[in-house]
Amino acid sequence: MDVLSRIWQWLLDENNRGAAALVGTGVAATAAAGWALFRYSRKRPDVPKNTDSSNRTTHFGDAGTAQYVERMDGGTLSINSGPNAEQIRAISEPLLGVYKDQKERIAQLSLELEISKKAVQTFLGILGEKQVPRERWPEKLAQIARDHLSLLKRLDSLPADDAVIEEKTRAARDAVEAVDHKRAEALLEQLDLETAEREGTDAKTPLRRAAETRAARGELAMTRIDYRAAAEHFRRATELADGIDAELAKRFLHERADALYKQGEERGDNEALTEAIDAWRNLLERLPRERVPLDWAMTQNNLGNALTSLGERESGTAKLEEAVAAYREALKEYTRERVPLDWATTQNNLGNALMRLGERESGTAKLEEAVSAFREALNERTRERVPLDWATTQNNLGNALMRLGERESGTAKLEEAVSAYREALGVYESAEADHFITVVRENLQRAERLLDERRDDDRQDSRPDDVGE
Repeated sequence: MDVLSRIWQWLLDENNRGAAALVGTGVAATAAAGWALFRYSRKRPDVPKNTDSSNRTTHFGDAGTAQYVERMDGGTLSINSGPNAEQIRAISEPLLGVYKDQKERIAQLSLELEISKKAVQTFLGILGEKQVPRERWPEKLAQIARDHLSLLKRLDSLPADDAVIEEKTRAARDAVEAVDHKRAEALLEQLDLETAEREGTDAKTPLRRAAETRAARGELAMTRIDYRAAAEHFRRATELADGIDAELAKRFLHERADALYKQGEERGDNEALTEAIDAWRNLLERLPRERVPLDWAMTQNNLGNALTSLGERESGTAKLEEAVAAYREALKEYTRERVPLDWATTQNNLGNALMRLGERESGTAKLEEAVSAFREALNERTRERVPLDWATTQNNLGNALMRLGERESGTAKLEEAVSAYREALGVYESAEADHFITVVRENLQRAERLLDERRDDDRQDSRPDDVGE
């Protein structure tokens, strides 16, 4: 058993919860508290699936990864997802795709990324300090590890035109590698101030270095799950890059939108979601569809995710309708033939947005469209190919069918909902994904209860009326 496995086993031991607080505030939080926070933050995951199902490498990083969205009105849980870069999928899918043993999953990630013992301890402390629900730790640990390594690479490539800047950059990199975030931030702030003094020159190198330094500070903030601070750093980096490198500016803008989206999703910050929507739309203006069709489609999907999230929290249907439009735009380039799994992920997201619309509107048209979208997704999200994604969409299909069954007479839709939930439950039980087992079982029990009530009503209606004397 390696270091990470031992740490994880130790953390799960009830007797160690007091000591765990020394690693990070909140690490020893009870499962009930974690679940309450999960409900409060309304969503999920970058999770168990892909984090996330993408079969291509995009120009930008990942954003809007696997999303688990819970209704706050006592209804069902839907699972929403978005694209993720192929290189992250290669690392995270073996970890997150099998729930047999959580210790082994996290241990595998530590081996894949060569994370040090100190890094593991620090990252777990961050998860505890930020009160991340326990069921999301594997996914969030993957995110932090990814940001950590990306920051090291960014610092390696940071332009330096004199020995002083080069020395301070190296010192900042050493601090990041040692997971000394406080020192790393202080050194990067010094670099930021020094490069700012040279921004007024005509040379592009100081401006590029200033932009990259700000972006490095943003990535360090992402490693600490400080999304607000990260978004501000990426905003400044974008401003500095504008005018000297359009591609660099687009990358920083994407990172800003991603940070804002995560802030909105995980912290219940509607203002951040509104800012994320504006940032995604700004990015779309910089991405010609005819030149970068897949990046354009990815950004449309990410815009749809942010609109769906905000639309679920607001009254009315405007944001949800905009989300549906964004997903449909994405599907114009995310075709089944070109990128089948991205197409299926977007169909799943479209289904969730349509279902939310259908819940707020009279009639069944939108719910029927949601059912169709989920069934389309299942054409590529097969059980053999991506079993957890398949279970995700089966659960969502069950939700839409149950809503239809509540509004329609007869038992057909409720029976189909029960069947979909049972299919999803079978996969989650085989994977021993306890959290999702609980969620789907609750959905299944509700559907079975409605079905029993409907059958009782039908039997009552079929009885002959008594005739009095």
